[in-house]
Amino acid sequence: MAAMGGRVPQPVLVLGSSLLFGLILAGAAVAPGFWTAAVLFTLAGCVMARTGIAANNMLQTQAPAALRGRALGCESFV
Repeated sequence: MAAMGGRVPQPVLVLGSSLLFGLILAGAAVAPGFWTAAVLFTLAGCVMARTGIAANNMLQTQAPAALRGRALGCESFV
């Protein structure tokens, strides 16, 4: 995530990784064997972490300073 820095806009990164996560999960659902599914679920976990980190980063940088704690509390509650 730190390497991507300002090269990829945050909303594009969140949306792209969310879509990629869904596609990987759909691929794992129809995987023909155990090892294929295991590899796809491992990739899904990595992409899920990237999605969460990017969404949290975007929320922290775009929320006003006075509301940042409340916004993060609501986001972590959901």
